[in-house]
Amino acid sequence: MARSSRWWIRADDRFYYPALLVSCTRDEPSADYTETPVLIAEVLSASTERQDRAENLCHYRKLDSLQEYMLVAQDLMRVEVYRRTSGWDLELYGEGDRFRLDAVDLELAVEDIYEGIEWGAQEG
Repeated sequence: MARSSRWWIRADDRFYYPALLVSCTRDEPSADYTETPVLIAEVLSASTERQDRAENLCHYRKLDSLQEYMLVAQDLMRVEVYRRTSGWDLELYGEGDRFRLDAVDLELAVEDIYEGIEWGAQEG
């Protein structure tokens, strides 16, 4: 189910607002949130990385519907995928790699995610 507005995830009686989520359920308990995502993606930043890796993953993996959790670095080409089928073990992908998101039947090159990004010297 695609939505153009903000759509939250309810997990463990908490609400999260990920960068991307996919739900295949038509009948959600609310028009504002889902409890049945199959894929969740977060863009890592210095201020959210710790929460995305630890707290969010801990709560998200308790959702029976969730099949894959993807973390995307913003400072280099790095994608992390955690899958229910592998016991939530980390799969790490970098420049030149391809990977599959089974929950949405999609194969991607890491470069596809970063298309349009100009990598230059970072200002400090």
